Amino acid sequence: MSGNTRESRHRQPAPTLPLGYADDVPIVHDPLDPHPEIPTPIELVMSLTLSERKERNKALVALSRSKFEYAMDRYLSGKNVVAICALVSGGDDSYTVANVFRDVTTHHVHANTETGIEATREFVRATAANWDMPLIEHRPKPGQGYFDLVRGNVMARSRKTGELTRSWPGGFPGPAAHAIMYQRLKQRALERIPHDFGISGSRKDRLVFIAGRRRPESKVRATVPYHDGYGTIDWTSPMAVWHKADLRTYRLMNPEIPRNPVARTLGMSGECGCLANASPGEPERWRQAFPDDPFIIKVGEVETEIADREDIPDHRKRWGWGGAYADPDEIEAFARNAVCSSSCGHDPLLDMMDPLFEVDA
Repeated sequence: MSGNTRESRHRQPAPTLPLGYADDVPIVHDPLDPHPEIPTPIELVMSLTLSERKERNKALVALSRSKFEYAMDRYLSGKNVVAICALVSGGDDSYTVANVFRDVTTHHVHANTETGIEATREFVRATAANWDMPLIEHRPKPGQGYFDLVRGNVMARSRKTGELTRSWPGGFPGPAAHAIMYQRLKQRALERIPHDFGISGSRKDRLVFIAGRRRPESKVRATVPYHDGYGTIDWTSPMAVWHKADLRTYRLMNPEIPRNPVARTLGMSGECGCLANASPGEPERWRQAFPDDPFIIKVGEVETEIADREDIPDHRKRWGWGGAYADPDEIEAFARNAVCSSSCGHDPLLDMMDPLFEVDA
């Protein structure tokens, strides 16, 4: 066996991801020959030398390509694939995934939530142009955006009563509202892509979304499948067993991958600033780094606007308030499929303490 090995035990997989392994069966991990379903323990990855990390990376790329090809053959055989779209947020990780599959990608897709730093959107557009890649960018419909939700102005018909009610009662969101924000600001934008290609409701036409969802990201993503089908959209997450450290290794081996300055400053794409799952001090970090950004200015204006609203609890009058109260048990299971994870893409601390690279390297 080529690398460091160890035996590790894992919990019973969720029904949505039948890995085919019995509970508590020891898995022997060789970091240079990654297991196709169970991520290599991060401490093994971090113990590798730089040359070993590069060797592991080549094996991971080959695994991811084979998983993508299998999904295309297994689930899309006989279907008319009209486009293969790489989902790009503007962050380093999404462009790492996009680069791995650049040769098969036909479009970049960016869900503009209107809650981010404008420089990130400019970076997304510039990168698509530099890569000669058509960019599809959607944002919330007028009157249904983030600040409309914060003001409590977005109405929807209740499934229980059939009456119009507020989609969100108003105020800035916390952890329990992450699902609402994701569904309203990002999911609906992505669901409009089939309409762009005129295939909504088609039985024979399909869109492929290449996403960067990874099992090591969080507990709710620990069982994210390589493939999910939703109507005319086929989601594939071919890099599901990669660690963040593996993504950094790939970027080290491919320095031509563009880097978003916003992501290097914030440690994330800077595209999704709803901050429902904010960490303590995160709002201040955004404000200090980009005080003149239109979104940051608007946040301050809306905080002032709703400050005297009696129908909004005081704690919801502050942007990013949820960081001090976040309870992992309140994070909805939707995050297994969501593009935006419950932890907004942060790996465990051990992964961030990579001895070979800086966090933003």
